[in-house]
Amino acid sequence: MKPATLTLGGELVVGQLPVLVADELEEAFILSPGRKKEQRYARRIGPHTVAIPRGGHAAVRDVVEKKHGIPVPKYGEPGFSDQRAKGDALALRRPFDLPLRPFQADAVERIERERQGLIYLACAGGKTRTSLAIAARLRRKTLVVMDKVSLVDQWIKSAAPYFRCSRVADGDHDWSGDFVVGCSDSALPDLAADPAIASRFGLVIHDECHHALAQKHRDIYEHMPAAWRIGLTATAEFRSYSYDVIRWIFGRTQVAKTARELIAEGVLQEGKLFVHYTGFRYDDPHPDRDSTRRMEQALIRDPARNRAITTLLARESSLGQTIAVVADRLEYCDILAQLFRGLGVPHVHVLTSQVSPARRDHALDKARRTPGTILIATSLFDEGIDIPELDQLANVFPQRSERQTQQRASRVIRNHEGRVKIVREFVDRQEPLLNDRFRARLPVYEEIGLKMIVQPLEQHLSVVRRAG
Repeated sequence: MKPATLTLGGELVVGQLPVLVADELEEAFILSPGRKKEQRYARRIGPHTVAIPRGGHAAVRDVVEKKHGIPVPKYGEPGFSDQRAKGDALALRRPFDLPLRPFQADAVERIERERQGLIYLACAGGKTRTSLAIAARLRRKTLVVMDKVSLVDQWIKSAAPYFRCSRVADGDHDWSGDFVVGCSDSALPDLAADPAIASRFGLVIHDECHHALAQKHRDIYEHMPAAWRIGLTATAEFRSYSYDVIRWIFGRTQVAKTARELIAEGVLQEGKLFVHYTGFRYDDPHPDRDSTRRMEQALIRDPARNRAITTLLARESSLGQTIAVVADRLEYCDILAQLFRGLGVPHVHVLTSQVSPARRDHALDKARRTPGTILIATSLFDEGIDIPELDQLANVFPQRSERQTQQRASRVIRNHEGRVKIVREFVDRQEPLLNDRFRARLPVYEEIGLKMIVQPLEQHLSVVRRAG
């Protein structure tokens, strides 16, 4: 039987297939097949040729070779064309001198050898440091791409001592650096318009790669033939509904460390989970599909609940505790900030998408230097924020996401001068829906070893709010 051909670049192009085999290979890269939200991750180039994500070579072996007996060439054999780009060489501004833990050094060795893969490290596991070490080892022009503009400058700050950096985000389109950090929305149009840009990179790193499910990210990798490709995530594989797609794009996991493993190695420390049961109840006389939204609106505006929460946290602040308050809603951030200021808390900062990068960086620096600072945010603490000085994290809005819970909690239990780290949950157990959300979060806390302590709030918290 006529062997297949493989062309490896930004994608893996499989050619010389019988039409029915090409159909079957294309179908192997469909997420949620037959459903309304079906997503396809392979594309047909012709009747006998299919382009699939670069990390999907295992499916080629399974479908084409094992099932249908069609020979598939290996690397270096006739019929295999390697079109990956090693990119331009880069010169270090100074030798890379940051120490690496054994698992980080192992990741550097594996990526250099395998040329692609996932690096899963729970928060504080050193994903940025490991990536910089890989770039320093390979010495090839590097692109770091991400979904959030707020992370771009943080990456540049870490990389600038070692590499000549440039920025592609917020109207900046500077591709001249050896180490380019960009936001996907800004990078994709440039890469699509000028393929020569992509060919100059030998290493591409995707931070928070669990976002790679989005079409805009898949389009980037179609244009990126870089020889080395890394996906970084702090989201555990077994909790990520998009893990199949992430593996297709980046290949197999090369190194993995859970929060519990990082605690055992002294990177993170064991913390405490204080659970505060509130008396909030919501009585909706006309239940409908909008009832949940109305209940959440009543919750964030409930004066007794908010007064009890802010009084407790203000007292902790007065004892020098630096606290991150995750409110999840813009309106709720403003309500809580006003209450904290009314209680005399001197350093209160609201961090939302409406805050400028300069103000955000000022607030984060303040939290690092000033004990007792309270930071109030929507989703800022989900990804990429590094404040070892945080003493407490308070989840005051009842979200459900296990991924967000894991990232938020891991962010506060970083080992810092032996200080006791605390996560606070305000649980509205009299509302079944809200109590169920807490029960969904609880296994995450158990997984990372937080010791749960129930600590009642004041009696005046009990209040019944009726729908208006």
